Amino acid sequence: MTEITNLESIQFALTAMQVISGLWHYGNFTNKESPGCVLNNELLGQRDNLSIREYLATPIGCCTDYTTLLAAVLEHNGYQGRVIVTSTHNFNEVKLNNSWWTLDANLGIAYSAPWDVVVDGKSDVDAYKFSHAGTTLGSKVFSQALSNFRVSAILSVASGLMWEFSKKPQKEWLLNRQLRNDISF
Repeated sequence: MTEITNLESIQFALTAMQVISGLWHYGNFTNKESPGCVLNNELLGQRDNLSIREYLATPIGCCTDYTTLLAAVLEHNGYQGRVIVTSTHNFNEVKLNNSWWTLDANLGIAYSAPWDVVVDGKSDVDAYKFSHAGTTLGSKVFSQALSNFRVSAILSVASGLMWEFSKKPQKEWLLNRQLRNDISF
């Protein structure tokens, strides 16, 4: 894996996160108690083995979808990455300029450290909150649930109340997703 160290490459990773954050409505539009992800949602039902075109065309997504697509884009472009998995949420870590960063495309937030440092309660970490179509009233992907979750997640991190988590290698995460092998960018 090539070490990503120049400013342009860092901007690419953050821009990819930003673009991906606006792709889907977070969760179902009306049936909020059932899964609202690309592979299982109220509009299309349960689906398997999607092409990248079908995956991107689906109007509803969840954190798994944001994480999977960002991991695929980063992997394809030579970035070393990991996926953080909690009992209720998942997101990405990527190595930028010789340091691990945490990128959450679902929430539109980047932290200048790996997740275990972000939540250790001892370290100073820069947090960057990006504009997010899913939290912008009037946007076609606006979701009140996402707006609420974003605020809750930021407050949880700031207060040190965070979930248990595990780290998965980016390649392993991608191999376990239900995308056909014909993904190309």
